[in-house]
Amino acid sequence: MLPSLRENSIVYSFGIGEDTSFDEELMKKFGCTIHAFDPTPKSIEFVKRNKALDNKNFIFHPYGISSCDGFEIFYLPLNKNHVSGSTKKHSGLKNDFIKVKMKTFEKIVCLLGHKKINVIKMDIEGSEIDVLDFILDSKVEIKQLLIEFHHRFSKKNLSESKRIIKKIKSKGYKIVGISSSLEEFTFLKEGIKDENSTCKYI
Repeated sequence: MLPSLRENSIVYSFGIGEDTSFDEELMKKFGCTIHAFDPTPKSIEFVKRNKALDNKNFIFHPYGISSCDGFEIFYLPLNKNHVSGSTKKHSGLKNDFIKVKMKTFEKIVCLLGHKKINVIKMDIEGSEIDVLDFILDSKVEIKQLLIEFHHRFSKKNLSESKRIIKKIKSKGYKIVGISSSLEEFTFLKEGIKDENSTCKYI
């Protein structure tokens, strides 16, 4: 059983694309605050036209998370109907690119003034390894991590996913959920007790 969320809970949602069903459900069920991040042009337009996100608890930041601050090369998907681009080039992306704004986790939490985050949800198309080391080494208290790993992209991605999962566990988290695709993991910080929780994320 996972800790329940409340009105004062903070959720960081990195890489929302054009699917905010998770975020909308949390706002509806718990009234918590969602900080959503995505530098993708299609995602930015999606947020602008989605009336369901016209909510004081949904705060959108049109930039991504990275290991450094500034603008980075961002490859767009081959299929124009898809939304997910990446700073990591793979077979599903075009050779041409745009440049998007990125910030480090340290800069983000400094700007937003958060020392405690209830949930971090991350689907950033292969860049998760680059930022998880910094997140895990930060002094910010994070209760839950919901991470989609993209080890299908390459053997290197697989070995790096294994490494970072080992590090996550060494930081006091335990795995409490794995999707059927074996790519989406839910980690819970050990030592957190909430007997009233009925909320599961995967």
